[in-house]
Amino acid sequence: MADFDVLLPVKNGIAYLNESIQSIIHQTHVDWRLLILDHGSQDGSLELAQRVSALDRRIVVFSLPQAKGLSELLNFGLKHCDCNYVLRQDADDISTLNRMAVLSEVFLADPALVLAGSKGQIINNEGKHLGEIDVPLASADLS
Repeated sequence: MADFDVLLPVKNGIAYLNESIQSIIHQTHVDWRLLILDHGSQDGSLELAQRVSALDRRIVVFSLPQAKGLSELLNFGLKHCDCNYVLRQDADDISTLNRMAVLSEVFLADPALVLAGSKGQIINNEGKHLGEIDVPLASADLS
């Protein structure tokens, strides 16, 4: 059982997928498993995921072209999780190198915590900063 299972759904995300996968592979926290959930990609995303998974046993690829949307993909992924924490990442997301380490520390510091989010930066395909993803930072901010 891994500390983190990362659910990464993808459909035709070849432009960003490798960088997204690499951001998980290079985490400072190394006890993870990446579940790539391909939704019938026609652009080489599935083949890329399969090539990368052949190099790292922590990466598992599922081909689910028949899934009825993102929720069915994620529910399938959840059924295959065997971990302490589930992490969500889109195919066009890039995790900071210490994302899992920080989340692990947060959960260990507060055993009552059941959900954590994070801020993010929005960039375009050239890496230009376009804005921020702002999420609540404390339980009191959720309403």
